[in-house]
Amino acid sequence: MSPQTIILLVAIVMLGIGVWANIRMKPPKEFLVAGQSLGFFGMATASSFIQSGPTARIRPERKP
Repeated sequence: MSPQTIILLVAIVMLGIGVWANIRMKPPKEFLVAGQSLGFFGMATASSFIQSGPTARIRPERKP
């Protein structure tokens, strides 16, 4: 098989996957927590991580 044929086949497969996924697409709410509620503990944990942010993991520079 030539490289052009392989590229064409991959493009067709990718297009097919895109069409299939678009047909099966659900509302965005389904993607957030798989259609379920997160609950108090989950929301509290997520909020604490969001509020602390990446700065909680960055070490300050030590000056000599």
